[in-house]
Amino acid sequence: MSEDNRKPRIERRAFLRNVGIGAAGAAAAVPLAALPAEAKETAETRSKQRYQETDHVKTYYRVNGY
Repeated sequence: MSEDNRKPRIERRAFLRNVGIGAAGAAAAVPLAALPAEAKETAETRSKQRYQETDHVKTYYRVNGY
């Protein structure tokens, strides 16, 4: 086969460069679409007891040497 009859091929370096440019563009577009998330904490949830040292927690501490 002569070179004129071959299908045009994308060179590997050109392909990787184009993939990199596309990935960078996609990564730059993601923060533009995302809205900032805010935690809403009320006075009730601030004063709520979260940690409870129950029997199974005490057993965990005892077994693991804490």
